[in-house]
Amino acid sequence: MYKIVCATCSYEDEELLKLSERESFLAENECSCGGALSFGLTVISKTAGRWGDTGLAGSTINGVYDHQLGCWYSTSMERDKILKERGLISESDLPSGFVDDKIREQANEDRKFDNMSKTYRAKLEKDGATYGVASKAIAEMLPAHQMLKEAEDMTQITQRLRLTH
Repeated sequence: MYKIVCATCSYEDEELLKLSERESFLAENECSCGGALSFGLTVISKTAGRWGDTGLAGSTINGVYDHQLGCWYSTSMERDKILKERGLISESDLPSGFVDDKIREQANEDRKFDNMSKTYRAKLEKDGATYGVASKAIAEMLPAHQMLKEAEDMTQITQRLRLTH
């Protein structure tokens, strides 16, 4: 984007030109007053640190209130700082499909625990709701080696998440 200026009448305009078109544009065009055109100084706008940070969607003079964060912020950099301080990451930084995959995984876990709960209640109804029956039913449904494996898997996942952030 180039600023075009007429030295005679002070007319100003902007033209989107390729670098290779720059000199030929001046040679082939003149101002409507007959004056010669030249390139003016283009001033790049200063933003808060990133392009567009001064115009957050829905912003007011006081910034934007984020209900999930429970606070106000004025720029995306300020929002990122708040996220980092709280140990959070923006959904836009997650891999594609991450949230949907996690929702599916959680739904599968919920079904698994619903089935376990039904099995546990069925055993109690069948054999009686005594402490011994309840203990035996839990031991059958949640073997110690399986629980240790799940705990180890969760530890590894947690460590990987910490390393990536």
